[in-house]
Amino acid sequence: NIDPCGTFEWGETEDYTINIVNSGGGSGVGIEDEATEALSIYPNPSTGEFFIDATQMGLESFELQVFDVQGALLHEEDFNASDVKSLDLSRLAKGVYNIRLISGDYVVVKRIVIQ
Repeated sequence: NIDPCGTFEWGETEDYTINIVNSGGGSGVGIEDEATEALSIYPNPSTGEFFIDATQMGLESFELQVFDVQGALLHEEDFNASDVKSLDLSRLAKGVYNIRLISGDYVVVKRIVIQ
């Protein structure tokens, strides 16, 4: 048996996703499930052209960040949440990326795929 918390002589790679949500009303570090579901990123997967629709979330603006799976920041911009945003990531290689939207204390992370 291998102890998952043990020490190894060889490297290992693991993927983790942490979602932090505010479960107690008021401002917090997440958006409740209904608001998260109101955020739409399409088409997904895509060849690199995405549309981000945050119009149903009831917020005015977002900071948008795109990260690769290693956590490197690849793209960053601000946008008005009352409009559907066109996002061209066709310059990026095929793969999986995380889009993080930040508005005040609210943070939403969605995964996208470029194929």
